[in-house]
Amino acid sequence: MGNRHVCIVALCSLFRCFAQPEPCTTCPHYVKKTVDAPARFLFIAGLEGSGHHSLSNMFAMCVRRRVLCRHDRELGQLLHGNRSHPTGIFVYGRQAAADIAALRKRFFARLQHLRDAPRDRGAPVLYLLNVNADGATIPDAGMMSYPNFGPPDKVLHHPDMQTLATMAEAAGADLRVLVVLRGARETLVSTSVHRLGEFPPWPEEAAVLGNSAAALAAELALVDPRFVVCAPFAVATDPGAHRKAWASRLGPALHPGLDDALVAVLAEGRAVDTTAVDKTRRAIPAAPPTPPGAYDPHVEHVEKMLGLVDAACRRRGGVYVEAEA
Repeated sequence: MGNRHVCIVALCSLFRCFAQPEPCTTCPHYVKKTVDAPARFLFIAGLEGSGHHSLSNMFAMCVRRRVLCRHDRELGQLLHGNRSHPTGIFVYGRQAAADIAALRKRFFARLQHLRDAPRDRGAPVLYLLNVNADGATIPDAGMMSYPNFGPPDKVLHHPDMQTLATMAEAAGADLRVLVVLRGARETLVSTSVHRLGEFPPWPEEAAVLGNSAAALAAELALVDPRFVVCAPFAVATDPGAHRKAWASRLGPALHPGLDDALVAVLAEGRAVDTTAVDKTRRAIPAAPPTPPGAYDPHVEHVEKMLGLVDAACRRRGGVYVEAEA
C-alpha cells in the first residue's frame, strides 16, 4: 500500500509539472536557468514548408556582416547527418544507443567550448544551430525541419526540442527556440504544390505534417516556456515588412543585440538567395485539390495539430508575437 501511495503521489506531481501553463520550479530538467548570457544559441523550429529557406537567407547576411550572428558547422553536423538515414544527438531511426551517447557527448563539449571561447567572452554573439546560415549547406544536414528529408521513416526524422533544451541547460548554454507558425493550407501549398516530387502528394503530406506538428507541440510542452519564441510566418520571414515587430519584440527575444540596424540587415538578406537549394529539379505541375475557403479534411487535420503547437506557444513565460493587423 505504501509503495502504491508513493507511485500515485509521484505521478500526480509529474502531471502537475507538465500540465501547468507557467514555468515549473520542481520539474527536473525543465526550468530554464541560463538566461541573458551574451552568447546565445538559436534553433529555428517549424514544419517543412514553414520558411526555413527564407530565414536561412536572412541570417546568412547577418553572418557575413560579422556583427552578431555566427554559425558553427560542427554543431550542425552533430544535430543531423547522413540525410534520409540520419545520425545525430536526437533518437533517429536506426542509431545504436552508444552512438547517440557519443554524439551527445561531443555536442555538449562543443556547446561549452563556444560558450567559453576566449574571443567571445563577454562579447554578444548569436550562434545559429540550423538553417545553414553560413550560406553553404552543412553536408547532409538539411534545414532540420519537422520532418527533415524524406523516406524511409520520414515522419520519424525530426529534431527534439526537449533533448536540445535539456542539453543546453546542462552545458550552461543560453538556448532560444524560434517557432515559425504557418497556416495549414499555406504549408501544404508550399510543399505538395510548389515542390511536388520533392514532397509527397497532398493527402500523404497532410498526414506527415499532422504527425510532425503533434511531435513539435509535445516537445514544446515539456520545456520551460522561456526557451520559446513564437511568431507567425509572415512576421518571421519578412523583417522588412514587419520591422516594428522585429525591432520591438522578436529581435530582442532572440538576442538583445538584434537591434533595428541588424533587423535591416536581415531584411536585406531575405532578398538575396544564399542557400544551396537544388534549382535543377524540374517542377511537376500541381494544384490544390480544393479551392481556398472550401472544406478540405486534410487541411482541417493539419490545422488541428497546429492548434496544439499554438497552445504550447501561448504558455505564460514564453514570447508570442502576434500577427500584425
